Amino acid sequence: MVVLYGIVALFFVALIVIVLNASPKSEMARPVAAGRASPTRTDPPEEDDDNDFDDDVIGYEPPPGVTRPDGEWEVFRNDQDIVGERYRMENSVAFLREIREAIQRAVAVEAPEMKFFGVRLRREPDNPHDPQAVAVDGFWLKDPKDQASAAHLHLGYLPANVAGLIAARLGPDAELGAELVGIEIDPDDDDDPVNVTIHVLNRPGANKRG
Repeated sequence: MVVLYGIVALFFVALIVIVLNASPKSEMARPVAAGRASPTRTDPPEEDDDNDFDDDVIGYEPPPGVTRPDGEWEVFRNDQDIVGERYRMENSVAFLREIREAIQRAVAVEAPEMKFFGVRLRREPDNPHDPQAVAVDGFWLKDPKDQASAAHLHLGYLPANVAGLIAARLGPDAELGAELVGIEIDPDDDDDPVNVTIHVLNRPGANKRG
C-alpha cells in the first residue's frame, strides 16, 4: 500500500512538472504561488524573467474580472471554496495546463477580451446522492475566437449547504454564474492537496433572501 501511494504521488508530481514547463510564461499566464497578489493587467503582457512559482505549491490567480461571465451579475457567495477536488486532482493539474495554453493562444491572436477560460456551474438533478448538487467545471477555448470550441473538466462541487441555499433562494431554473478566484495544488499536503476558490453569481434580483 505504501508503494502504491508513492507511485500515485510521483504521478501527480510528474503532471505538475508538465504544467510548469508547458509553455513560455507571461505575467497573465503565469501561475502564482499561494498567498501572492495576482496581476491586475488584462492587456497582452510582455515577457519577463520573474518566476512566481513556489517550490512546493503551484497555482494561478487570474486578474479580477478576467473570468467573470459577460452580462449583469450579483455575488451570491464570495470566495467560495469548492469540495471534492482531491478526488479529481489530475483534472485540476490538467486545467492549469490548459489555462496557460489558452492564454498563449489568445495573446497570439490578440483576443484578450474573450472569456477564453474560467469556471461554470452545472446542476445535477439526477445525482443519486443529492438532487440539489451543483458541479463546478473548468473550461477553456481551444479556439480563442470561438466560444463553441470550449472544452471542460469536472473540478468538484459546491458544498451541499451552498447548493441547498441556491435551491431555496434562487430556485431550480435560475441561471448561475461563476468567477474563478484561484486554484492551488500542493501534492505534499495529504489533507488538502487541491484548493479551488470561486465567486458564485446570480442574475440581478434572482436572490430571494429569507
